[in-house]
Amino acid sequence: MELSLARIEGERQAYQRILELLKPYESDEGTFPCPVCRKPLTASDRLTIIEEIKADIATLNRQAEGIQRERDQLRYQQVAIREQVDTLRELRNRLVHGQLPEQINPNDSFESLLEQTKEATSASPRLSAIDEKLWRSKPAWQS
Repeated sequence: MELSLARIEGERQAYQRILELLKPYESDEGTFPCPVCRKPLTASDRLTIIEEIKADIATLNRQAEGIQRERDQLRYQQVAIREQVDTLRELRNRLVHGQLPEQINPNDSFESLLEQTKEATSASPRLSAIDEKLWRSKPAWQS
């Protein structure tokens, strides 16, 4: 994404440089050599080129805005996923360190296991806070 934004910015700057080269000749009615390729340009050719370049710049601006919106959405989802990973890491730590009730049935649903964990750890303020976070968190794919 960053590479796409950099490419778009490079193209936009190149178009801006071409516009700057053509600007001194904007009001000229005669024919003169193109400052880029030295081909003879008439006033109508210059206007056509300037309009095309401005349209291309507008297209690049829209593309950049779309990529930036998509990047912002992905960053938001990344934060949500990180929170869920942290919560799952804490649940994993509880499993590893035996902080869960003895009567866990491996066939129980995930929600049932969470409820059992919540009941077993309600005495600890730190673990209770993690349980609350776990219950309130929404999976990133549902965000």
